[in-house]
Amino acid sequence: MISPEHGLSSSTVRGGRATALVAVGLLAVSFASPGAAQSPSFLNINPSWSPDGKRLVFQSERFGTNELFIVDADGGNLRRLTSNGVDDTHPAWSPDGELIVFDSNRGGVWEIYVIRSDGTRERRLTYREGSRGVEHGRHPSWSPDGKRILFDSDREGSLQVYEMDRDGRAPRRLTAARGRAGHAAYTPDGREILYTGVVDGNQDVWVMNADGSNPRRLTDHPGPDGAGRLSPDGRTIAFYSEREGNPDIFLMNRDGSNLRNVTRDSATAYELAWSPDGRTIAYYSSAPGRFELFLMDADGGNQRQITSTGYDNAWPQWSPDGRSVVFASNRDGGDWEIYRMAADGAD
Repeated sequence: MISPEHGLSSSTVRGGRATALVAVGLLAVSFASPGAAQSPSFLNINPSWSPDGKRLVFQSERFGTNELFIVDADGGNLRRLTSNGVDDTHPAWSPDGELIVFDSNRGGVWEIYVIRSDGTRERRLTYREGSRGVEHGRHPSWSPDGKRILFDSDREGSLQVYEMDRDGRAPRRLTAARGRAGHAAYTPDGREILYTGVVDGNQDVWVMNADGSNPRRLTDHPGPDGAGRLSPDGRTIAFYSEREGNPDIFLMNRDGSNLRNVTRDSATAYELAWSPDGRTIAYYSSAPGRFELFLMDADGGNQRQITSTGYDNAWPQWSPDGRSVVFASNRDGGDWEIYRMAADGAD
């Protein structure tokens, strides 16, 4: 996988300018990433917007191990949140803006922690308690109401999806797949949970009720499918698939019907993100011969490139108001930085 760098600068991009914020980039997904053969000096990855759109939290290897940092949306006021000499990763802001959840391998086992945005009141939420698993808590994500946290865990053997209260109480297993399950996210309405499941060697998009009942497989193909995300209006699921050979973005109805490939070409398309209003999908693709950012309409039409720098640009994330996109780029060489640009690429 790749990632970006740090510093404050600006670079011209297709249709306008992108402003460098700080070292960030690389969203950890379960699939391949651009520039995998590259060896950046350090990784800066996994940005998460504060609910008010004023700040970003991210992880950075700038001091040797992954630690959490916060930066204002304009690139100012960079400050370090954690300093433990181990890896703190996958930060995610709570919907009320009070807490940041993350996973950490302190003690050699991955567990879930929370911390306030000012760096105070850090506390551990999960405990190994005799389990022989090494990923006791990973990839945390919040429920829309901020009351619950989803996470992956191998505490009972294979990796499965678990849920707990925001204070770490009442942890419970939600999936019971014969294989593995993980990378779960609540639907915007909080009624269901989308996740990636591997059963009998077949990786697919699955969904279950928010309480773990009624799990059902939405895709069923020998080629890997995953990373399903529901549109804000609750009607359409966008996901990643290699079922036709190349990594592409597919759309389907919420019930799994009307499945269609919307980036059908010889390129590689990754890491999709719905705009807050549900009208647009951001993603990155190797169609230009390197990784660049693209937008498409919610139905897959009107695909357009919004960066063109001669370097890789990847992992787009929308601001809460939908006016900006942050992304990672190695345009300054070596390491990767997080940049912000207007959603239409204009500035």
